[in-house]
Amino acid sequence: MISKGLGIEFNTQVMRFLFVGITSTLLYLTVTNSMMFYRLLPTIPASILGYLLGILVSYYGQKNFTFNCSENKNQFIVRFVALSIFGIVANSTIIHLLINCIDINKYISTFFSAATVATINYFILKMWVFK
Repeated sequence: MISKGLGIEFNTQVMRFLFVGITSTLLYLTVTNSMMFYRLLPTIPASILGYLLGILVSYYGQKNFTFNCSENKNQFIVRFVALSIFGIVANSTIIHLLINCIDINKYISTFFSAATVATINYFILKMWVFK
């Protein structure tokens, strides 16, 4: 166990969260960085598109695999959408700040942003979305 005080246990749920999260993050990074590399979209729109595609993988994976919620409650979807909107805004803001204020490479900034938002997402998914 990492810390009971924070409600974090390094158990099957954490491992499943990491698996789904890594899968959706890899999709996000692949789409985002491909769009930027091939100059199909600027950084922020590419990031939003990648994030939206990652949301689909994340919702079904976290709901059914990580948190094992077989119920079809509308509150899960509403809360997940709210978290996703927060995630898109946070992700875009972090990328913008890293590129424009700290002058970090746009490709590297997507990795930093993805890691930060994923960490926040775990706690919100566990404590609010699928509770």
